[in-house]
Amino acid sequence: MPEKLHDLQINILMPSSYNQDRTLRQYRTTMMLPPALPTLHALAEKAGRDYGLNIAVTHFNERTERGDGYLGSIIKDGTARKSVTWIPTKSFEIPRAIDLARQLKRAGQQVVLGGPGITLADLKTYAFLMEEGIPFNVGEAENTAGQIIQDVMEDRLKPVYWQRGMVDMRKAPFPKILDLKEHSKTLTRLAALEISKGCPFNCSYCCVIKLEGQEVSAPRSRNVDEAVAWIEEAFARGYSDIFLTDNNFRKSFVYSAMKEPLKLLNADLRRKYGRDLSFFVQLDAKPDILNEVDDLADMGVKMVFQGYETNDRRVLKLARKNQNKPEMYQMIADRFRSRGIMVSSGVMIGFWPQTPDSIRKDVETSAKFLDLGYPFTVVPLPGSDDFMSAVEEGRIGNWDPNDYDGTECVFKGLQNMTPEQVKEAYHESFSVLYPQENSGNHVDQQKKPLLGYMEGRQLPAGRLAEMGLKYAGRPFHLMMDGIPYTHGSVVIRPEDSFRGIPLKSEDVQFIRKGNTDKERFLLQNAWYPDAVAA
Repeated sequence: MPEKLHDLQINILMPSSYNQDRTLRQYRTTMMLPPALPTLHALAEKAGRDYGLNIAVTHFNERTERGDGYLGSIIKDGTARKSVTWIPTKSFEIPRAIDLARQLKRAGQQVVLGGPGITLADLKTYAFLMEEGIPFNVGEAENTAGQIIQDVMEDRLKPVYWQRGMVDMRKAPFPKILDLKEHSKTLTRLAALEISKGCPFNCSYCCVIKLEGQEVSAPRSRNVDEAVAWIEEAFARGYSDIFLTDNNFRKSFVYSAMKEPLKLLNADLRRKYGRDLSFFVQLDAKPDILNEVDDLADMGVKMVFQGYETNDRRVLKLARKNQNKPEMYQMIADRFRSRGIMVSSGVMIGFWPQTPDSIRKDVETSAKFLDLGYPFTVVPLPGSDDFMSAVEEGRIGNWDPNDYDGTECVFKGLQNMTPEQVKEAYHESFSVLYPQENSGNHVDQQKKPLLGYMEGRQLPAGRLAEMGLKYAGRPFHLMMDGIPYTHGSVVIRPEDSFRGIPLKSEDVQFIRKGNTDKERFLLQNAWYPDAVAA
């Protein structure tokens, strides 16, 4: 028997999801690496150091695998005394994550589910996972990873782990700066970094504030000097393109303090290497963003993702997105472009009062000022106020989490549209945003790169437009999906795959402030650190 090389092998497995024909979504290339990979890698290494373990960390992104043969390398690996597979999942990936956990458990492997999808799940789903014997983590994992690793080493994983409250970002490890070869199957080479967590706004369709809170504070923000140093190191390692994944970068507690250091760093790198930093950031569309454009450009921002969502004032009011002023969208977009910054946004389709005509008009308006628009079908995301209202009012017609990915209408219907009309409007939006003749498309007029030049190859945003147009007849995410294989995946969704559990009003009351149903469940069933974070 070969000598064991490691105490612990940690496999980080990013699951995919299923197409409507039950095949697994897999691609030759995707837009970018999932940001969770380097984040969890760093967390695993820190936990290993804390407990004096010699660990190895391996990544698997199922969206860029061929079939599921890669599972064999997890199951047959014999280079460590113990092993565990972490499966972080978004809500719509839960069915595939459970299918993977079942396969691994049948093969005698230790596995833990986690991520935002698990944190936002309902109590019936938690009970299902416990019945299946699939351990899972609720909340952020910085303060639970160590206990999970200890339990893996002793072969006694607990049913549930829970991070009570929010972790202190000042103490959290920075994402692992991965070798560039990890990007062999991505169209971009982006190093992702979250400067802060939380958003001060209260949009009804958003679940971010349930995951990360509304308070933007020092404990929920990185140390400025350490963040700038990380960016400089990433640049030196070949990553001139940095994705700052904050949900609202300029509302970060440390945004003002980072302005000058990033401006100085950008100017210094330009002198040393002859090229700029290239940041992709997410920002709100509040009109006072106009005052920040010059600072953002000087920091090195080359592309912004803004929360325009819709030009319909009725919808914005119903969604509690009162900070948006549609009459200012064109001015804001033009101001960014005047400083060489591309403008992108989601274009949300299927709000309650919309009609086919109002959607068509809305998308046509967005196409005039967006360089890149990402169509999304409105979904009542678990954890959001819209989800709770839809459950209470009996408006949900599809409980399968797999279909909550922004490409399917899961409502029984809208006030003025059937689910079929919503889906048709979603598909038509691609042709409006990316017209065949490319007339009036800012991207093709200006020939702007997505995020500058990446190691000798330029990725024009027009290529994304072509991809969006090519696959307009089927569900497609510009940021999440990629170029598919000529022949689809051979993996078929199992007949016993998890398809969600219908909920009633009492099942979602834990979302309401002051209700402790979910907390009582976790206090009774979960392991959690003694100290409650802020």
